[in-house]
Amino acid sequence: MDITGTIPPQLGNLSFLVSLDLSKNNFHGELPPELLLSRKLRDIDLSYNNFTGEIPKGIANLPNLKWFILRYNKLLNGSNVLSIFNTSTLEILDLRSHKTGLTGVIPDEVGNLPELSFISLSFNDFTGLIPIGIFNISSLVVLGILGNHISGSIPSTIGNGLPNIEGIYLVGNNINGALPSSISNLSKLEFLELGGNELTGSIPESLGNLRLLRNLNLYDEIGNMRKLSTLELDDNDLTGIIPTMISSLKNLQRLSLGANRISGPFQIALCELPNLGMLNLSQNQMWGNIRSCLGDVTSLREIYLDSNNFSASIPSSLWNLKDILKLNLSSNFFNGSLPLEVGSLKAVTLLDLSRNHISGNIPSTLGGLQKLTQLSLAHNRIEGSIPDTFGELINLEAMDISYNKMSGVIPKSLEELKQLRSLNVSFNRLHGEIPSGGPFVNLTYQSFMSNEGLCGNSQEHFPACPSNSKNHSKSKKRIMIWIVVAFSVISVIVLTSAIAFVLMRHRGTTVNAEDEGLAEVAPPRISYYELQRATQGFDEINLLGSGSFGSVYKGTLADGMIVAVKVFDVQMEGTFQTFDRECEILRNLRHRNLTKIISSCSNLDFKALILEYMPNESLDKFLYSRDFCSSMMQRLNIMVDIASALEYLHHEESIAHTTTFATIGYIATEYGLEGLISKRSDVYSFGIMLLETFTKKKPRDKMFAGDLNLRSLVHNSLPDELDQIIDADLLTLDEENLRSQKLQCVSFIMELAMNCTISIPVERMNRTDVVTTLKKIKQKFSSYY
Repeated sequence: MDITGTIPPQLGNLSFLVSLDLSKNNFHGELPPELLLSRKLRDIDLSYNNFTGEIPKGIANLPNLKWFILRYNKLLNGSNVLSIFNTSTLEILDLRSHKTGLTGVIPDEVGNLPELSFISLSFNDFTGLIPIGIFNISSLVVLGILGNHISGSIPSTIGNGLPNIEGIYLVGNNINGALPSSISNLSKLEFLELGGNELTGSIPESLGNLRLLRNLNLYDEIGNMRKLSTLELDDNDLTGIIPTMISSLKNLQRLSLGANRISGPFQIALCELPNLGMLNLSQNQMWGNIRSCLGDVTSLREIYLDSNNFSASIPSSLWNLKDILKLNLSSNFFNGSLPLEVGSLKAVTLLDLSRNHISGNIPSTLGGLQKLTQLSLAHNRIEGSIPDTFGELINLEAMDISYNKMSGVIPKSLEELKQLRSLNVSFNRLHGEIPSGGPFVNLTYQSFMSNEGLCGNSQEHFPACPSNSKNHSKSKKRIMIWIVVAFSVISVIVLTSAIAFVLMRHRGTTVNAEDEGLAEVAPPRISYYELQRATQGFDEINLLGSGSFGSVYKGTLADGMIVAVKVFDVQMEGTFQTFDRECEILRNLRHRNLTKIISSCSNLDFKALILEYMPNESLDKFLYSRDFCSSMMQRLNIMVDIASALEYLHHEESIAHTTTFATIGYIATEYGLEGLISKRSDVYSFGIMLLETFTKKKPRDKMFAGDLNLRSLVHNSLPDELDQIIDADLLTLDEENLRSQKLQCVSFIMELAMNCTISIPVERMNRTDVVTTLKKIKQKFSSYY
């Protein structure tokens, strides 16, 4: 509305008036004192007008007043303003000003407002100190005193009250002194904005305890803290880029901003900190190149840039940091090869370059890093052989070079590594004899699995090294048989196992990646009768689900352990004739996205696997239950993890095909009557799952008949009618402002699914490219936030 004029005094004659809202008009003049005659007034909103003069004297005498909003008027000076702070019933007090504002000192009486939840005195001319009483209002949720002339320090008792405070806004005052450590007690605090003041001292480490903190504005203040030696704000929800004024902190020795949502490129200001000893920017969303100037910060001892989106090659200047102790650049997109200069890091104890796109050979100079205790080059594209010089890494305790393209033999020189406790060379192309001396005595099958050409008597899963080519051929054939048998089980349980564990991880449970390759103790023996007791006689009340393989039941063992019991249908033709050997091989598979297999139970009439129990149901319930409403990012995360688990299982490189019986609707066209499948068949099934996850349509839905199926429905809708087939929940959840971005993201996913479900198997996308493409889509969607 655009009403002009003044408020008529007769308004006070409305004795039953409860709410008065004249906001966003052009009223002017003074507020009539007759307004106070309306004794039932509860809410007064006169914001965004041109009122002048004073607040009527006696405003505090309105016995029911809860909301008093006068923001953005041409206010309203005088002593009468103080009376509002005696209105004990107030819940909302908003006196934000515009241009000319209220003056004087904020009275201590503000602490006498026991019901107050919101107070804003911003953009006035208040002076003096912050009244201590304001920090004793237990109901207060938002405190705003921006843009005044408040001086003094923040009271050290700030964290002793305010149990419900969510936002503190003190930007643009003259506040000085240090930030009190007690502020970390404000467990519900989400917004803390203190910029534009004169704060000094250090930022308390305990500030990292504010788990709900979403916005921390201290950037202007950081430049004032010239003596600051430690800045640690890990594990919050900080966004934006690293401020350039951080370069003024010449005394800074430790900068740790890990596990936030900081984005943008690597700032050159980080290279201008001459005393910086530790830099931690891990688990953020930073991108681009690492500045080569970082290699000039010779004071650095620890660098953690892992789990970001950094790309290009690792700057050669980093190899000049001769005193660096720990360097972690894992889980990025670095490419290129490692130069000989990597051997210059003579002091390094931890070097982690895993999960990148590094190629080429491992330089032999890396063997000269004799203080190195932990080395990981896993999940890259490294070729060539393991340098014989690795036998000189006398302090090495753990080495992981798995998931590469390395060939050659395992050097006998590694037997000299007396400190080596963990070794993982799995999923490469190594051959020859596995060393048997030194640390190799205690290493298990997991350390070497999926290297087709390895042999060695000390490893029960590998054949004895051949004495002639004929024996070698027989041993190789035996390995092929075992692998094919194992994969027949894997093909049945991969999706159910992966989905269950992925859902568990997305509900807040994590798995330590270092645990994936640990040695396994012998599985516990569990009898049929114990399983019968654990599941109450396989009662339907404990039934978790069923499929073509059989049924899964929840059970509680005698020691209290809750498990999932996967009971197979032994009547199905050709069901697991070599069940025990299959289970043993499966038990040795480890991946963070696969359910752990605890044990097995097998006799002539009964075969079951005992699995970790995952309490968060199935993907079916996650999509279709009324109790769940999953977002785009949740579904993307789940699909990435399932694809990663499938890729892990497909690293059994020798498998050409096997047989199983898949679920109707997910079966590739080449299955035929005999159920002939391959890796590309699993990719087809995963593609159908992608379509279902983002359309929320089952492939066996009654709507599909004749030539119409889920794939053809999506294919006919691309690209212009995608909004007609996407799950409507994805567009009606929060983040509605991302509608176009969501549609673009789903369009990419649907195109990927089309490439996974091409009818001709050899034309389908391979499983590695599926994982890479999904991760790129996820990264693209993350950038929209």
